[in-house]
Amino acid sequence: LEQHRQTFPPTVENLAILLMDGVDINRMGLQREVREVLECLKQESVVREENGSFFFFNEDEMQVQTLIEGMNPTLDEKFQTFNNDFLTPMTQLRQKHDLGSNQVGIGLKVEDKVIFQNGKFDVIVTFNEDKTLDQLAMDVASNTLVVGVHEWFKKDKELLRDFDLFCKTNKYLVVHGAGGQTGGRAQTNQSFKLRNEDLKASILQSLKSKFVETRFVSQQRVMESNEVAGASAKDRWKAMLDKHVQGVFKHHGEATDYAQNKPALLTSVGQSAQVTMNMGLSPAEEKVNNFIDRNGGEVTVTDLFSEFSKEPFGWTDFAILDVVIHLHRKKKREFKYANEPRYSPANFVTKALTASERSSCVVTTGEAIPLSLLSDMRTAYTDIFNGKRVAESTDGTEQFNLLKGELERQVADLGQWESDHSSFPWLSVFQSAKALLDRWARIRDPKAMFEAVIEGKATGKEAMDAVEAIKGFGASHLSKYRDIQQFVTSRTGDLQTLDAEDQNKVEELKHYLTSTNPASGLRLANKQYTELNAALDQKLGALKLEVKGDYDKVFEELRQEVKQRRVEVQLTDSESKLREVDSATSIGQLQQLKFGASAFREQELTKILNAASAVAGPDAPSSNETFTMRKHASSISSEAELDEYLTKTREDLKKLLDEGKTIILR
Repeated sequence: LEQHRQTFPPTVENLAILLMDGVDINRMGLQREVREVLECLKQESVVREENGSFFFFNEDEMQVQTLIEGMNPTLDEKFQTFNNDFLTPMTQLRQKHDLGSNQVGIGLKVEDKVIFQNGKFDVIVTFNEDKTLDQLAMDVASNTLVVGVHEWFKKDKELLRDFDLFCKTNKYLVVHGAGGQTGGRAQTNQSFKLRNEDLKASILQSLKSKFVETRFVSQQRVMESNEVAGASAKDRWKAMLDKHVQGVFKHHGEATDYAQNKPALLTSVGQSAQVTMNMGLSPAEEKVNNFIDRNGGEVTVTDLFSEFSKEPFGWTDFAILDVVIHLHRKKKREFKYANEPRYSPANFVTKALTASERSSCVVTTGEAIPLSLLSDMRTAYTDIFNGKRVAESTDGTEQFNLLKGELERQVADLGQWESDHSSFPWLSVFQSAKALLDRWARIRDPKAMFEAVIEGKATGKEAMDAVEAIKGFGASHLSKYRDIQQFVTSRTGDLQTLDAEDQNKVEELKHYLTSTNPASGLRLANKQYTELNAALDQKLGALKLEVKGDYDKVFEELRQEVKQRRVEVQLTDSESKLREVDSATSIGQLQQLKFGASAFREQELTKILNAASAVAGPDAPSSNETFTMRKHASSISSEAELDEYLTKTREDLKKLLDEGKTIILR
């Protein structure tokens, strides 16, 4: 059977030949009659057509075909099918369309079925529309592209019938062919699925061939099919979009010379400080500048992106920011961020490229500054800095930059002085002046900075005069100040031993060392330093003589003790001890030597007594004992106390003597 199908397929032509019963039969007329009969049989689900040949359905196929004919796809389902199975494969449409280096979103509908939402322009593809393109041109917005497939689609009855059958079969396969079928019905469903794929290919081919005839509406004008080029449906679809986009975004080309990507934008920002000789505005700059003026002279980056990314512009975010950077460079606009004025272009762009920050990024109008204000500022600056002048400019922005640079240099210089003098009480002088100038330098609004300098002239002059006084003092007298500081710190203990009059001088000298204006009290401080130094030297000399006298007495007593006991013993060299007294440099050292004389005497006496005991032999009992004279009293205030003290002390001493002890008095 298959071999007969291949050699003599059941086509309309072959069936007509079989029905011819004479040579004079009208062959074409007979073929029309055969076609009409076959169409009736197809509608009754008796036969099916496959690749131009006709075949009888078997019983199961007739049942399935009857079910298919009973399917009733909705318009929404048909629109979706037209897009998914035919329009998209035929045109290879995308949700975005290229516009120079930018891409603009497409809002696409097939009739009333929304395919893509929120586009910068709309595209409507019609294939079931009743209105003419001329009527539609008056109904749609100027940025809407209408692709009038319906003009030829609805006229092609065979194509309409095939599309309707394809949609019905699709729905049947979704409802009855998704699973659960077994045996012969599953095979039948598979056969219908394959035939539907063949039908789809046939419909797609017809649509592709007809698409070259498609007229369209762009900017409310009907465009003939020959107004765009392209041999394939894909090329003609792109050509339609290109033509429409070029008309809708008619000002797009005005921004092509501006940054189209982030690296290019950052490069432009890096050049923002350069002076431009061309202060005229380009068409793009004019439009952005006028838009800002129309909105009260101040707009957010969000507003700018919303306005200039849509028709008739279609500019990239990078290009929009680059345009405002050029307006800033030409001194037409200033930047604010979170109400902070005079925001730098580099920081502004960084913030503006972050979506969450754009509403805080504002492009505003620079305030005109009177020349009198600039003059008053320069006069105040000269007074504050003792005749030093700031470079002059009649341009407010340029004068602002010059003043800011000078203030920042002054702040840096004060910072170095602050570091070098961190250990002195006048550190606060540098800190206060630095804080004041730094506060001025951080003001971003030019007018506010100029006014701050003018209003702060008295405070600023006082601060800088104090700074200059410290600088002059440091150059001439810092060495003497360090001497005084070192004297008070290192001789604290000795100074406490001076009399009341000298103690007052010490307190005044300490107070001087906390002053933030050391030059004013230097003369008196130096005099007090000299007097106190002399007083300490005098007291030190007198105390040395006194201590040496104490030790001379000790050594004389020791010599007599050695002579009396007739022993040989190695005692501390008297010359060595006296040299120790002579080498003392502080009163504290001498006082320690004086207080230690008694202990030294006891130590040396012990040596003598031990030597005497050694001469007496090892069996001799210890013959010396130390006795503290303050054992029975540390103070005596009456004769009775004296008598009691002497009685008790005599008793203790007599007892030691009775025991044969030699008493060492302490």
